[in-house]
Amino acid sequence: MRKFFNLTKLFAVAILSICCILCAGCENTSFLGESGEKTSESSQTSVSPVVITVNDDYEVANGDTLIDYMNLLKTDGKISFTVADGFVTSINGIENPADGSKCWMLYTDDTENTNSAWGSVEVDGVTYYSAAIGADVIHIKKGCTYVWYYLSF
Repeated sequence: MRKFFNLTKLFAVAILSICCILCAGCENTSFLGESGEKTSESSQTSVSPVVITVNDDYEVANGDTLIDYMNLLKTDGKISFTVADGFVTSINGIENPADGSKCWMLYTDDTENTNSAWGSVEVDGVTYYSAAIGADVIHIKKGCTYVWYYLSF
């Protein structure tokens, strides 16, 4: 009986050691702050999400993309952004760094164009899922919301 207890104890210590080794390299580098902002523990900086809701303020044609709608907002001075090679590279003066460590990612409540397996964010109590296609392809819908989140990798 004593030999069994020692083997069980040794096994438990071995499992615990393996778990500690595997988890040692893990770091929670980002989380949602109180205001729904994505923040980074390591850099202690935060960038507010950019929330775009398609409404009746602008005439939307069937087949307009999110970039089309953002260009309307840009013309009215409500947003600034740049696009390069099909990717949104900056929004409101916040640029993606060249090393790819951070970038603007698109989330939406348009369930026909999301992939929940790719992640989600919560803004003001609403969960938005990762867009399955880019802003230059996704066809906007009135009443749907599109959220740009600046994420660290």
